[in-house]
Amino acid sequence: MNPIELPILYPNVAELLQLPVFQDCILRSGQAGLNNPIHGFNLSDTPEYYRWLQPHEILITSCFAIHQNPDMLKSFIPTLAQQEISAVFIKPYQYLKIIPDYMLVQSNQYRIPLIELSEDIRFSAITKDISDELMKRQTESLTSALSVNHILTNIIINGAGLDEIAYMISGLSHSSVMILDTVNNLRAITIAPGDSDTLSHLSYDEQAQMLISGSRMHEIQVDNTVFGYLYLYGTDLSTYLPMDILIQILHIIPLEITKTQSLRAARTSELSNFILHLLSDQIIDETWEAARAERLGFPINDFHTVLYLKADHMPGSNESICVFQHSLLLNSISYQFAVLGMETQIIKTAPAYILLLSGPEFCEKDFVRQLSLLTRSFPSTYSALKIRIGCSRPHIGITGIAQGNREAAIAFQAVSNSRQSFLRFEELGLLRFVYSDNPEYEISLFIEETLGELADTSQERNLELLRTLESYLKNQGNLKRVSEELFAHYNTVTYRLKNIQKTLGIDLHDVNDRFSLELALRLFYTVHYPKAFPEPTS
Repeated sequence: MNPIELPILYPNVAELLQLPVFQDCILRSGQAGLNNPIHGFNLSDTPEYYRWLQPHEILITSCFAIHQNPDMLKSFIPTLAQQEISAVFIKPYQYLKIIPDYMLVQSNQYRIPLIELSEDIRFSAITKDISDELMKRQTESLTSALSVNHILTNIIINGAGLDEIAYMISGLSHSSVMILDTVNNLRAITIAPGDSDTLSHLSYDEQAQMLISGSRMHEIQVDNTVFGYLYLYGTDLSTYLPMDILIQILHIIPLEITKTQSLRAARTSELSNFILHLLSDQIIDETWEAARAERLGFPINDFHTVLYLKADHMPGSNESICVFQHSLLLNSISYQFAVLGMETQIIKTAPAYILLLSGPEFCEKDFVRQLSLLTRSFPSTYSALKIRIGCSRPHIGITGIAQGNREAAIAFQAVSNSRQSFLRFEELGLLRFVYSDNPEYEISLFIEETLGELADTSQERNLELLRTLESYLKNQGNLKRVSEELFAHYNTVTYRLKNIQKTLGIDLHDVNDRFSLELALRLFYTVHYPKAFPEPTS
């Protein structure tokens, strides 16, 4: 889609000087302000000229009222600067005679072009030509506004999304654009060519933060309903996007947001119900569930990680800011993990949002890094929210989804009772038993996960390895004592320990692995000892 070129609503000083009426006038100073926009003009020769001035006007004067007052002459240009005047046109011949040098210096200092009018010029001719130019531009702008409205409406009808709308707005405004859709938790970013060096090398989330901090924000609202926010990068956009065009855009975008909401609603509802079913119900026929998942486009055989998320409003925070930050948070999570090839399903439930992250591959190092980037942004980016997240381990397939849900719920319960904002299930340690609704099941699962196949004591080999592991831990790794206690050769003990590490995928020199093994053994003995280790028969 080609960018649309809009007429600039207001001319700048340089463009105004091209009008025939100014052909014999001289630009004396203030060349640095030639890009100042001109919204109107003011003719004044009264001592209180400053009372009637408006920002971005030009002042046309002969200085009649102040030409005999040195103090007022010296404060003339600074006063115009204070009123944000774009340029001053002075006809000096009758009263001022010569424009003072200090005015020229001040004009350069304050970037206010100072134009010396010709002796025979008529003020009425100036005002007519300026009025005609402003009227012509306003007419062109109105025509363009109708054209923009037509183009935007057609874009939406023809199925374009936020990305194409953002691209079109960027072409209109000549600035980088972000649209944040708070209804569907979506965002679209277009980087303008002029901002490429500043923004293109940043990550998607970093671009969003730069646009938020360096843009003029416009609320997308219809009938007191907020649909999102439009960000136009840069602080002075008066010459790039006329107000009538902006109003048209802000009223058209909700059509796309509402359309997207309607299209997603049916699929999202069915998919959300299906995922909730997988999370909490007993699965009887995995083949049937897999077929249903395929029909819904859900990758059921991928790796799945479950997050429980709750973002409460901080006391005293502005409601609108809270809604904005909440949408940005959910949006950022989706984009953070999309970088890793993971798809995010967001399901709103009573206690918290459930986020299901799914992907064909899982790299724990990359996953933890993305989580770290996310949580580090909480204090600065989401200051209006109190965020709590519990995260499961990754699991594969249908049964893995239910297990991830259980782990995320336990991690969320733990983080809700702590001062932290985020906890992963594997960080809980003993807390997984404390916060579980079913501690017996959790203990049994912990034993199974930690001891693996060694928990099958029907095999004599496993009993032998368990006794070796118990002795190793009890004797704090002293192999000589282990050999003596087990009446086994030193090399035999060494071989068994290597076998244990290989079988369980652990490192006996790692303090965390040793702690988990010792805890699992103690729990195993408590639950299974009479059965696992019967008294030897005579």
